[in-house]
Amino acid sequence: MFEGKKVLVTAGPTWSAVDRVRVMTSIFSGETGLRFARHFKDAGADVTLFMGPGRAKFTTADWNEMSVKQFWYYDDLAELLESELSENKYDIIIHSSAVSDYKIKNASNGKTPSGKADLSIPLEPTAKLVDRIREIAPEAFLVKFKLQVGLTPEELYEIAFNSLKASKADLIVANDLDHMDGENHVAFVIDPNGKSQEARTKIEMCELLSKEISQRI
Repeated sequence: MFEGKKVLVTAGPTWSAVDRVRVMTSIFSGETGLRFARHFKDAGADVTLFMGPGRAKFTTADWNEMSVKQFWYYDDLAELLESELSENKYDIIIHSSAVSDYKIKNASNGKTPSGKADLSIPLEPTAKLVDRIREIAPEAFLVKFKLQVGLTPEELYEIAFNSLKASKADLIVANDLDHMDGENHVAFVIDPNGKSQEARTKIEMCELLSKEISQRI
């Protein structure tokens, strides 16, 4: 289905340094992004996977059959995207990485002393990497992801659809943490016309996403 197509998948969390030994991150493993990468590889695509410091378990085939590049920090992923997309043209970009929305302001170059009774760590917002992806690769088919917590389907749809339009993405996958449990993973694939389709498992999500992409490229 995707023979001859170059696909880039970003997956896993990003770290933000608190000091040289501590980081701020998210709970996400990168497993869903790895599943996307495998699915498109099995469909014939030439897949590059950027994987963050999650808990997703790789097989020997993953390393042999895909180009896997690891990153740890937010800045690592930003630099990877900048260099990769400036040097290579991708047909499809699936940006499923759980990128940090905030980073530590003025992170310590040493180790923050332990035992402090009232430790305050100032944060500052990070730039939206998905918007930079669209700037560098305007012709790529871009899939964005939007995660929320505890919303109604209507609220989730509205936020996701506005997010899709803001980033000029071609599709957006909207999901709610309250409806993600192992293989069960409720998600909505929304297109620029506002059409929404539901998947209830990771397998269904991969199949729905690949079907929608194949109909548009």
